[in-house]
Amino acid sequence: MKVLVFGGSGFVGQQLLKTFQAQGWQTISVSRHGRPKKGQAAWTDEVTWVKSDLTKDQTWQDVAKNADWIIDAIGILFEKPKQGITYENAIVLPLQNIADFLLKQSKPARLIFISANKAPLVLKKYMQHKIAAERFLQQPDFAKLQSVIIYPGLVIDAAKPSTLIAEWGIHLLYRLPFLKKWISGYLPIKRTILADEITKVMRGGKSILTQRRP
Repeated sequence: MKVLVFGGSGFVGQQLLKTFQAQGWQTISVSRHGRPKKGQAAWTDEVTWVKSDLTKDQTWQDVAKNADWIIDAIGILFEKPKQGITYENAIVLPLQNIADFLLKQSKPARLIFISANKAPLVLKKYMQHKIAAERFLQQPDFAKLQSVIIYPGLVIDAAKPSTLIAEWGIHLLYRLPFLKKWISGYLPIKRTILADEITKVMRGGKSILTQRRP
């Protein structure tokens, strides 16, 4: 199976590629950075790394044409306007370009968009753009695409210590009875488990992450 991961050089994308490699699948990463500079593990040699910005060029289209699955793992938590990095061009526009491309294919790849289950008030704008991307994909024009939306909580891993600190805070609040119901939608998920759940979906299985949770 041929799998293309947009944002493959990122925090979530690298774990996806590593997990897919373990399945024996052909893996391709497309990102603005190409091959990551850190963590040159053996599995990275088996990945085809493509440097491309799909909001600015069409280099990625050649490797996307014969994919069985395309995973949109592009995303940022915080905008960097001075660098031209916004929620619009890091969340919404990439998905629009991928979906438009797939509609033109005679046998389009199946598509997974990694959204978010919930986000705190400080990330309200981030969440608004995730929902905007979801709604775009759910339009009648894109009904023929076999797409799946994944709704993870905060993705955590020791490779990014700040996520473990956030996990500790969330679980601390979760222990308070009057906050437990409100906090449940924010519960973290390990990066490896997220990758395993996505793999399960790709193999035809069911996952709790395909539904937004209260």
